[in-house]
Amino acid sequence: MGIDKTSAIVVSVIPWRETSVIAKLFTKEHGMISAAAKGIKRSRQLNTPVERGQIIDTLVYMHHNRTMQTLAETQIVAFYQSIRSDLEKTALRDLVLELLQKSIHDTNAHPELYDLLVQCFTKLDNSKERSETFASVWNFVRDFTHLMGFGLTLDRCVICGSAADIEEHGGYLLIEHGGLVCRCCNRGILSADYLIGSRCIVMIRALNCGENPFDIHEYLRITKLLVSFCKSHIEISSELRALQFLEEIV
Repeated sequence: MGIDKTSAIVVSVIPWRETSVIAKLFTKEHGMISAAAKGIKRSRQLNTPVERGQIIDTLVYMHHNRTMQTLAETQIVAFYQSIRSDLEKTALRDLVLELLQKSIHDTNAHPELYDLLVQCFTKLDNSKERSETFASVWNFVRDFTHLMGFGLTLDRCVICGSAADIEEHGGYLLIEHGGLVCRCCNRGILSADYLIGSRCIVMIRALNCGENPFDIHEYLRITKLLVSFCKSHIEISSELRALQFLEEIV
């Protein structure tokens, strides 16, 4: 058994007994772990309960031959109050966490992915306009796909290699080929449901696209397309509950 101090993103929290919880944590040093936080509900050190989406610093008793670890001293580092108070932001945060939980199952360190998640939540929390809110998640998906080894190609047609038509008119998302196809290569095969317009591409690539250039249904459509791309390449068969909730509230 080893004792390690680590930073972690709280992926989920389940009440356990009267004063304790079992938390799923994505840690910077140990990847995804499950851990029991005994007596944490009555801790005098925490004025706010540990909840999904927070960043914490904690001591972990690592039992390398067990699936359940034990938490000791825990401090909440980031609350992300703006996310907690906004249903749309909460749904998008939970969507990111669901993708993470269905993608990472090992206890190996993924520091670049950890930093990417913190960056995503910080942008999401600080966003003022809906365009910034959705762009923070779209940017995460773009970088997440590259870290996972199936990067989304947005700057050129994945069939003919042309960049000019994609830049001017956008392209159709050909999921199995890993990116966009131009109008010429598509030839009516993919419907408009798969079209990602040039302004959306600008937002996904983390460039400025102005204040709220689309209505909510377009934001939702593009989000569902990007999620479908991830699900296909990670082989996720189940529906994401956070995406269903997002559809309900908009």
